[in-house]
Amino acid sequence: MTAPIWLTAADTALIGDRLCALGWLAPDEALTDVASAGDGNLNLVLRVFAIGRSAILKQARPWVEKYPTIAAPVERSAVEASFYQLVRAAPALRTFMPQLLGVDPAWHLLLMEDLGEQADAAALYHRASTDAAARTQLIAFLAGLHALDLPLAALPDNRAMLELNHAHIFTLPFAGADSDLAATAARLGQRYLLGAGPLLHGDFFPGAWVYGDDGVKVIDPEFCLFGPPEFDLGVMAAHLIVSGDPPEAPDHLGAAYQSAGGGAVDSALIRRFAGIELWRRLFGVAPLPVVLDHRRKDALIALAAGLIRA
Repeated sequence: MTAPIWLTAADTALIGDRLCALGWLAPDEALTDVASAGDGNLNLVLRVFAIGRSAILKQARPWVEKYPTIAAPVERSAVEASFYQLVRAAPALRTFMPQLLGVDPAWHLLLMEDLGEQADAAALYHRASTDAAARTQLIAFLAGLHALDLPLAALPDNRAMLELNHAHIFTLPFAGADSDLAATAARLGQRYLLGAGPLLHGDFFPGAWVYGDDGVKVIDPEFCLFGPPEFDLGVMAAHLIVSGDPPEAPDHLGAAYQSAGGGAVDSALIRRFAGIELWRRLFGVAPLPVVLDHRRKDALIALAAGLIRA
């Protein structure tokens, strides 16, 4: 097994050689171009082109792509690959995600189906929430995902990634919060760290939703974990609020989830996780991709605190 080389978009020849060595390119086939495939937060994400086809190449490097000073375990690539394989095995879910075409454990590479040049759903932040059809599809995806009956061994060990996420969601953003709020966040963080419950996407926000010709797709399950379904729902609800939904979005989302066949959920816990997501996007290292004036930011801070204490 060769040691990994940490790639960049400029490494066309090296990437071509690696894809040929893996059998992902035919011997008489060559790459014609390599380009960035968007602003990846966690991983290097490239679009690779050969004659008549393209694919997405992801590499987990030993740091967070957007924040290179933050170390991150490269084993997350194997965990993400397992998530895609589990979803692919579920007929009701496989159409929601791009197909995993190849896995290179030595260089921590994933080769993915290219969904095309569609943008993610970040435009939602600049208009009034999701359209009804997309929202229905996203809720159906979560209900189906959480219904999978899987043993914990279905995913490779993800403890290091879980602890990194925990720090940046439940601990570091609350360094300047009042003690009661920080203590509540810490208790919720312990629920997250337990690793008990159904399989979760782990970062179910507009950056992971891609609109295509055949409906909305879900990508980037890099933070997947076993945990409370209310966590996925709370993250989704927080971003729906930012994109125009009322503060009652967590309750509405929980009801819609159960109507879609999802299991029973705790509405208060959805509210608390929604508050956590809002707070960490306001005070953590991964801010919302919107410009907030002081009035709007103060309103979201107050709402987040109220939801966490709900």
